[in-house]
Amino acid sequence: SSLSGNNQITAMDDLPRTRRFRDITDGTTNTMLITEQAGRADYYIRGIKQASNAGLSQATSWGSWPSYQVFQVQVFGADAVTRDGPGGTCSINCNNSQGIYSFHTGGAHASFVDGSVHMLSESIDANVLFALITINGGEIINQDF
Repeated sequence: SSLSGNNQITAMDDLPRTRRFRDITDGTTNTMLITEQAGRADYYIRGIKQASNAGLSQATSWGSWPSYQVFQVQVFGADAVTRDGPGGTCSINCNNSQGIYSFHTGGAHASFVDGSVHMLSESIDANVLFALITINGGEIINQDF
């Protein structure tokens, strides 16, 4: 399926509830658990530190990081800031306000439920990225990411 509307997804359904391995019907090798989200509390756009952190949607968090900082993935426009903007193909290393962000060239690391770690390419198709986040979407992942 293709993305449309609010192209945003939150890992593990963004609800504070217990998940069991049996709930992950997409498979533990096809489901992300933790990703990089570097640079906070400063605000970065494509590796460039901004003069102010006013653009951060979650500059600080409430509660401990493992309980609050569930990761979100958002597709951004060509400017790496506008949500679902023109040329909306940026989903990794766009900005560190929401989504997957690192200071690595070409991608960011993610750990999967099976314990494996993979480098996610900045050029990953957003549909593939979103499929890697769902736990029971029924998507078939048959390409490198």
